[in-house]
Amino acid sequence: MVRKIMRDPLFLAQKSIDATKADKQVVTDLLDTLKANGGIKYVRSREKSTGF
Repeated sequence: MVRKIMRDPLFLAQKSIDATKADKQVVTDLLDTLKANGGIKYVRSREKSTGF
């Protein structure tokens, strides 16, 4: 699902945490959003090596 790009500097300044398998849909949404906005041309799946 394509989502609105977050631009809030206070939100973006928060410390990040590592993604887990539970975040798989968030990762898919991020890739969809980046593709829709011309942010990426190609993504190589790392699922086999990382499990994500």
